[in-house]
This record gives sequence, C-alpha cells and structure tokens, in this order.
Amino acid sequence: MKRIFTLLVLISFAAITFGQAAFQRSVMLEAKVTDMPPTIQLKWNPYPDATNYVVYRRNKNASSWGLPAKTLTKTDSVWTDMSVESGKAYEYRVLRNGTPYTAYGYIFAGIGLQPEPYKGKIIVLVDSTLVPSLNTEIAQYLEDLSGDGWIPLYKVIPNDMFVPKVKSIIQEFYNLDPAKTRSLILLGHIPVPYSGALNPDGHPDHLGAWPADGYYGDMNGVWTDEVVNDATASDPRNKNILEDGKFDQTFFPTPVELEVGRVDFHNLPAFADDEVELMRKYLQKNHAFRTKEFSPMRRGLIQDNFGGYAEGFSQNGYKNFAPMFGIQNVQVKEYRNTLANESYMWSYGCGGGNYVSASGINSTFNLATDSLQTIFTMLFGSYFGDWDSQNNFLRSALASGQTLTNAWSARPNWQFHHMALGETIGYSTKLAMNNNSSNYDPGYGAGFVHISLMGDPSLVQFPIRPVENLIITEQNGHLTLNWDSYVDTYDHYELYKRYSASDPFKILKTLAAGTTSYVDSCAVKDKYVEYSIRASALETTSSGTFYNLSKGAMNSIVPITESPVVLNVNYTIQNENVSFDVTGNAKSYLWDFGDLTVSNEQSPDHSFSKSGTYSIILTTKYDCTTKMDTFNLTVILTSDENILSNSNIKIYPSVVKDKLTLEQSSSEELEYSIISVNGVSMKTGHSTGEKTIIDVSTLPQGFYQLKTKNFVQKFVVQK
Repeated sequence: MKRIFTLLVLISFAAITFGQAAFQRSVMLEAKVTDMPPTIQLKWNPYPDATNYVVYRRNKNASSWGLPAKTLTKTDSVWTDMSVESGKAYEYRVLRNGTPYTAYGYIFAGIGLQPEPYKGKIIVLVDSTLVPSLNTEIAQYLEDLSGDGWIPLYKVIPNDMFVPKVKSIIQEFYNLDPAKTRSLILLGHIPVPYSGALNPDGHPDHLGAWPADGYYGDMNGVWTDEVVNDATASDPRNKNILEDGKFDQTFFPTPVELEVGRVDFHNLPAFADDEVELMRKYLQKNHAFRTKEFSPMRRGLIQDNFGGYAEGFSQNGYKNFAPMFGIQNVQVKEYRNTLANESYMWSYGCGGGNYVSASGINSTFNLATDSLQTIFTMLFGSYFGDWDSQNNFLRSALASGQTLTNAWSARPNWQFHHMALGETIGYSTKLAMNNNSSNYDPGYGAGFVHISLMGDPSLVQFPIRPVENLIITEQNGHLTLNWDSYVDTYDHYELYKRYSASDPFKILKTLAAGTTSYVDSCAVKDKYVEYSIRASALETTSSGTFYNLSKGAMNSIVPITESPVVLNVNYTIQNENVSFDVTGNAKSYLWDFGDLTVSNEQSPDHSFSKSGTYSIILTTKYDCTTKMDTFNLTVILTSDENILSNSNIKIYPSVVKDKLTLEQSSSEELEYSIISVNGVSMKTGHSTGEKTIIDVSTLPQGFYQLKTKNFVQKFVVQK
C-alpha cells in the first residue's frame, strides 16, 4: 500500500518560509545559448551537499532519457553542450546526487526554435446557460483561437447531460481527425466526471471519487462502474458505490490523448458576480492577455508553508520558474499581499488547506475582493484539489485579478518548463496526466485521475502584440492586402492562406519587416479565401531563443473576378530555323523542343539538326497556376530541300498550309506534279507565268515533292 501523508490544516505562520525540502529536491536550471558556433550552456544553483551531477539529453516527446550525456563533479555548476544545431531544441535532465535527497531539474532549451503556426484542433464545449448572454465574448474567444493557429470545434451542450454522452460528443469530434485534434476546453459547468477511490491529500474522510476531467481526454481507455463500493467519505460527492455513475478507476486506464482544461464558476456564492459575469470577465482578461494589453513581469513567486514536509511541495515552483525566468528571478515572498501590489507571471503557494483556503496563502473570500497580478498559478493544500465544491479555492483563483490558470500541483509534480520556449500549458497538463517515474520525477500521485487544469489549455506564457486591421481589396482578379504597421520589435511577417475555415492556414509568403501590403494574384472567382498575417519576433528566455508568432490579423473574401491567364504564341519557320514570338503575363517560360534541348527564354529562336515533325511543349507559370501547351511543327533542313536543283526555279514556303508558290525566272510553261512520300501522284498542273499559285489545301498533312523537268524539291503540308 502506498504511504499517504496528511496535509494538516495550519492556522497561522509567523514568517515566510522558503520550503527547505523543496529547495533541497530542486536543481534550478537556466540556459544561455550562442549561434556561432551553436552551443547550449546549462547553469544550475550550486549545492554544498552534492556528490555529483549527471546530465541527460533527449529530443522532445522521447519516452526515456537513455544514457547520460555527461557526469560532473560536485563543484560543477555549468556544462556546455557543443553538439547542438540552430533551429532545434533539446530537453535536458540534471540529476544531483547528494544529501539529504536526490534532486532533479529539467529544461527544454534551444537556439532559434521555429514555431508551429498550426496548433491543431481544439474542442470547445460551452455550457448552454452561458449563451446567448456571452455570445460576443465567446465569438471573440473563438476568433482568438483561430488567430493563434487553432481550429476550434465548437458546440453548446446542456449542463445536465449525462457524463458518458458528453464523452461521446468529444469522441465524435476526435474521431473525425485524431492526428490533429489536440485539445479540449470546457467553458462553464460542463457535467463533471467523478472516479476512483483516492485521497491524494491524505485525509481518511476524503477517500473516494474525485473530479476527473482527464476522463474526457482519454479517447480509448475502459472506464467502469462495477468495482468500487465505498461510502465512507464525509462529502456525498465523494461516495462511490456500484452503478452510481461514478467510475472505478483511480489511475488513468490508458494515456490521455487530449489536453484538457476547465473554466467553471458554478456555485461560487462568495463572489458578488454570478456565473455568467465571472465567465465574461474571464474571457475578457483572456483576450487582453493574448493581445498584450497588459504585460506581467517575467518572474516567479513562491510561498511554501509546508517547509517541514520531506516531499518538498514547492519544488514545483523552483524547478519550473528557473528555466522560464532565470534563477535570480525566482523569489520567495508572501503570496497574497505581494501579488496584490506586484506583477508576477507565475506564482506558487501551498499551505494546510480546506475547501476554501490554504493557510497563510489566501482564501476564496479574499479572492472575491482581491485583484491578484499573476497569470499562471499553482495552489496546493488539503481538500481544495477536489475542485467541484462550493466556493472552491482552486476554481476561485480564476475569478481574481489577472489569473487565467491554476493547478493543484505537488501530488503529483507538474512540469511546465516547455512553456519557456512557447509551448502551451495544455501540453504540460497532458504531461502531468501521463507522467511516470521514467519520464519526470512525479512524487506521489502519478497517474491519478484527479489531475486537472483549471483554465484555458491553449494559453502560452509569452504572447506578443497581434498584427491589426487586415484589409482586402479586389481588382481584376488581384487581391491587395494591407495591414497596420507593427509597433513592437519583430523579425519578419508570415502571411498565411486557406480556402476553408475548417482547414489549417498554410504559409503563403514570408515578408520582410516594414512590409504593410501584399498582392495575391491568385484569386479564384466565387471561391472563399481567408488570410492571416502574423508578426514573428525572436524571443529570448532563460531556456534559449525561439521565434514567437503573434496572433494573426485575419480577413476573408469571395472574389467576384479572376486573374486572367494571357498567352499568345506566333512562330515562323524557315527551313530548320523556327522563330517564336510570345506575349502574355506568365512569370516564367520553359520550352521543350522535342530534340532533347530546352530553353527558358520567352521568345526563343531554335534550329533543328534534322528534318522532321517535332512536338514542342511550352510550360508557362503564372502567379497561381501553371499552363502547358503543345505545338507540332515540321521542318526541312536546307540540305534536304533540293533533291534536284535548278537556279531558275524555286518553290515556297517549305512548310505550307494551303497555298504553295512556284516561281521561275522565265515565262516558259512548265508541267509539274506533286508526289507523296509513297510515290503516289497527288496533283498535276502547268505553270502559267513567272509565279504560279498552287492550291494544296486538299492534301493531307505530310511530306511531298514537287517535280518539273530538271527540278525536284521537298515541302511539307501542315494543317
């Protein structure tokens, strides 16, 4: 049986503690990178009781750490990785052997990491009681998701729907595109699944089923309601008896597929605003943060009122904040009063708890009047990790100030370090749900179904200002895009395009900084097209550098005109020489003359090496299409023209369609005949003067000879 320590409800504290055990269990990592040559230098806090340090490296999403990259002495606090490449990122683990604990640190570091402009599909389920009151805010949220590279899959559902029915709706969305459906957000009091026989806070009266939103993220696990039969929990919500609709599973039966987050202000009477108004304010501040209407200070705050616990709960702050902001920007301060007056991107507070508070940290009733200046927080203590309770402290944090996410973090430990290079907090949530000891040190509670994120899983911690006011004008099949000049420092723009709101944007063009317009000449008449223009800025954090994409300014149009394709080809043939005269609006030309030679000139001249009929292919490329045309031309070399020559007689042209001219230097009447290649006489006649016009329009296409006395010459009929 696993040993569970009870988190005592503490009444007061005389001083701010830094969580000695947590500090002893933490290797605080930061990275410094260089481009030329590419290097990643890891740095960590010196520790006097270290024995040695072991460094591991792996690629993102690897299932194990493999063999050590380097073992270092107890006095080392720096290691430089020389075998790295720009444009890539690497995950490192530094294990510190020593007393009194083995400690770990993790960092996801890289140089100029390229962004993933397409985030994937996110399922957005909204409690029907929130609409239509919040239609404007919900529409803005969906637009924000699209601008950030998500494809939202939106559905409104009643909050009294059976939990398995909600799951079936999620699975229907997921099964349409499993590879690209990544995340799930629950807005409002979406029916809450309960599962297990667990009490991760250690209290015997709290043993039973806990809220388990991870159930909604598990697309193929088997969840049952036929084993657990325990009604000892003091709160009826936690009692789990046979066939009561609460599941048996204490551990996730299979790894979850979706990154799940919930924003739920149901049953919070401590707040003056009702559920609808609290959600309105949350969506408004979510939009404000995404669009950089306010910029929190890049630092992390920790208050640990469990300093005597060997588990070291606040290691979740020490180990995560250092890769984000640097070791020097991890600060131990009083939680409530500091955050009421000072800005911190991240914060961590833990203390003995009940459903509405953590001792020495804060309470639901304070949060109802406070306006805390922290975006992402972690709160830990007894009871309130069971978040579906009245005035629940964990959920209440989202209703205060600038806070957008909260996690009950310590049982188990969470890993947020990927966010330092632009990853979402939902990615960290899924890691926490699927973590085991071979991946990250989980502490107690690995794989427990209670692991949940309160807040929006699509958020990143370093949003930059969006591009604004994309305007599209149309003229003669050309779409001119204009947007406002970008006011912040950035590297370049990226222009994206798609033909359906259900498809991801695809890169159309990378544009230099300072550009404010672009002409797309690929309009397709009556076909919907949408554009997104995003700024890309090189972001520097304590984990390295990455290119950070702004939210896109988006606009769409259904063109009523089409870009014309103009191509006019004329040519003249003189024996083996062909001259082409081409006009049009193609961007490039490629000629294949059929004799193993090519040309990229617009109007080439070409000489053939032998007589014959050639299939000439012209490939022309335009702004948005490619055209291919074929011409069949017959040529006769000068050396093949006259089989029997006579300076007083000539015929022309050598390639004729309907009229052949016989010219002679005297008015002497000549008898002529036209012979096919098979020797058949096709036409006969007499000259009528110095120039005789012979009608050959009835002759089939092919090679012929014209014969007179003492004269024979070839010509070609070409239709």
